[in-house]
Amino acid sequence: MCEGMGFDTLDLNYGCPVRKVIAREAGAAMLTDLDRLQRVTTAVVNAVSLPVTAKIRIGWDRESTNAPEVVKALERSGVQWVTVHARARSEKFTGQAHWEVIAAVKQSTTLPVIGNGDVKTPEDALRMIQETGCDGIMVGRGSFVNPWLFERAHRLLNGDDPGPDATPRTRISTAIAHLHDLAAKKGDYAAVLMRKHVAWYVRGLYDNSSLCREVNHCSTPAEVETLLNRYLERLESAPVAGDSEPLAPAAPEWGGEDADAHGSCAAP
Repeated sequence: MCEGMGFDTLDLNYGCPVRKVIAREAGAAMLTDLDRLQRVTTAVVNAVSLPVTAKIRIGWDRESTNAPEVVKALERSGVQWVTVHARARSEKFTGQAHWEVIAAVKQSTTLPVIGNGDVKTPEDALRMIQETGCDGIMVGRGSFVNPWLFERAHRLLNGDDPGPDATPRTRISTAIAHLHDLAAKKGDYAAVLMRKHVAWYVRGLYDNSSLCREVNHCSTPAEVETLLNRYLERLESAPVAGDSEPLAPAAPEWGGEDADAHGSCAAP
């Protein structure tokens, strides 16, 4: 089935910390039984012609960190590379990522190792490679607030100036383009789905909490777009450039049990 759908690789997620996934002995629960993990992975590798890869966490909890051993089992199973989210299952998405475990994994395997965790700026991306020796970087939650991170990090890793952060106008115009794309797929429900995205796009900007409260009451994409355009006008006439407020409550907290297997949450 996978081969016929145009995918380049098949990635096995052995890092999901969500309760409903763990309850089925899937996701990060696989890190507690390496024999089973190896059997399942080998079966998948043998069943498809696509390259098979895997994403893991550093272990079930900090006391049972076993990422190097997990990666050795994956290597024996025939995966092509591994991504290491440098937190334990018990940490979910909280606390500081343990980059030293990525370095330990890199030293223990011949597989390409992709580092993941706490990459929020181009400088973070460069520092992760320098400190861990990883072959590449996966960016997750850091891109929700800053989707321009990929391009800027790529420039820095190539030895170029990463360039400035996105301007407020760029943020708002991107949010509107995102809204249009979502509305084409989801209709009026896009207004609900955009609530968390709007909160991310305007994080740290002047008077963002007022906008988020208003967006939370919108029922159509047109209403959301009108509010975004009005907000941009307010931004460009703000009394003090650089004034900011903390992220409004409309943005969901990550790492709770409401997150699904892909790390997304229902819009509030």
